[in-house]
Amino acid sequence: MPTAKEHSRKNEQLDRLNRINRVIREIDEALVEADTRAEIEQIVCERLTTFDPYQCIWIGDQDLTTETITPHAHAGDQNGFLESITLSTDTTSAKQGPVTTARQTRKVQVVQDVLTDPEFKPWRETALSHGFRACISIPLVYQKSVYGVLTLYTGSPNSFNELEKTVLTELGETIAHAIDAAETKQTLRTDSVTEVTLRIQESDNILTQLAHESQCETEFNFDGLVPQSDGSAHLFFTTHGVAPKDVLAGAKQVAGIAELQAIRDDEEQCVFEAIVTRPTLASHILENQGLIRSLTVTDTTINAVIDLPATTTVREFVETMQERYQSTELMTRRVHDRPIKSRHDLRNALTERFTERQREILETAYRSGFFESPRVRTGKELSETLDITQSTFSHHLREAQRRLCELVFENS
Repeated sequence: MPTAKEHSRKNEQLDRLNRINRVIREIDEALVEADTRAEIEQIVCERLTTFDPYQCIWIGDQDLTTETITPHAHAGDQNGFLESITLSTDTTSAKQGPVTTARQTRKVQVVQDVLTDPEFKPWRETALSHGFRACISIPLVYQKSVYGVLTLYTGSPNSFNELEKTVLTELGETIAHAIDAAETKQTLRTDSVTEVTLRIQESDNILTQLAHESQCETEFNFDGLVPQSDGSAHLFFTTHGVAPKDVLAGAKQVAGIAELQAIRDDEEQCVFEAIVTRPTLASHILENQGLIRSLTVTDTTINAVIDLPATTTVREFVETMQERYQSTELMTRRVHDRPIKSRHDLRNALTERFTERQREILETAYRSGFFESPRVRTGKELSETLDITQSTFSHHLREAQRRLCELVFENS
């Protein structure tokens, strides 16, 4: 027969579970009205602070630039706590901890006592000084997408039993579903794109193989791919701090590279043009409606930032990539507006990129028939009209054309 103390403890646990379930129902109701990811994250944090044991709540996600987990929203008595800690996503760092582990493994992480848990050692002193003794980190996962991590701190050790862990895990799934729905809705009703970041541990890729054969310790940066009518393609990429001769020598060992030349070389970087005769990762992305924002390659890993149009779902795109590259992992996704949506946007972009002289010369050349065949007016005639030398005219025109091409191919 249970003792009075055991009976009281069970009643307290049941009462606590009932109260947190009420809070979660309130959150569910509020999420229906939320339109954006930022709203959803802030609603969750603020509502959870009404549940007494939780002193500090925050939602964060990884920043690939800084290789850390960055807070998106928070509430409660954190008193500068988040600003005083660093949570690394670098697998070689000792400062990963439960939040990073939850993000990487997609499993809930519980620290029942920050005073004794060895995984929490890097932040122990800071957490104790803020009155925190236990925490739980819940990954926000919906289908194959991870939308960050929800973390809650309490002032008492051994605060999270299995029932509460289960309830909070379900809450994490609800939050992730709400974020996914909000971003999908935003994509459909606005001229938006979904930006995804993929990480691929893949050796069967031309640039990966080239980096390996060149014995390069730095990244290769993809610049562009121009398909040719015979099935080959011109692949452009940049290296940093690598001797061009090593890359040229490495290319001889890579099947699929018919020709490689350095088209620009200086002390800091070198731009290469390769003629490739077999499909590449870049061509696979482009064939599936992706727009490559950045693609960096080492001899073992590829990181790609890709824009997807509203007509392409993230799940379908990732599954298509995984059919060809099985190690493809979706790291982040977010919705943002297209940079060029109207003629007004285009004019603003031109104004930002061109000098007044470049725009003047480009527009004069266009309106004077310089680009027609045969030309209505020659470069010599236009330079005389503009009262500049022909070499100055040619220099400004080429620079304006280059910037116009950047604008077109970066936003196409």
